[in-house]
Amino acid sequence: MIIKKEWSIGGDIIVASSVLALLSMFMKWVDISLLAQNGFQQKTLFYLIFFVYPLYIALKNSKINRTIAYISSGLAIFFGVGYITSKSSHFFGNVSSTGAYLYSIAAFTLLVGVYNYKSRKVNIRDD
Repeated sequence: MIIKKEWSIGGDIIVASSVLALLSMFMKWVDISLLAQNGFQQKTLFYLIFFVYPLYIALKNSKINRTIAYISSGLAIFFGVGYITSKSSHFFGNVSSTGAYLYSIAAFTLLVGVYNYKSRKVNIRDD
């Protein structure tokens, strides 16, 4: 039995950016000298919802609805950058940390992945 999967570069990017976004939740999102909180403690777990549709389509090998995928990745970018800008103050400066920046990078790469996505072909031959 031979299973051959042909992933497009867009599918690879979507999967990789989803993994990065998930990993960012375990990193520090806020870092003030005595206070450091990760994405779960900052209640930003719902930001991962924007990665669900493109990841599902990439793993399922379906045709993507580009409008929904662009809106989803645009909202991920909006919330990621919005979080970073909301955590700046005159007294402490910008207190957002590596997790928030990694999430924003993952959101931008999700947009690139959606742009480059083509459904992959799966050839299965049973000998």
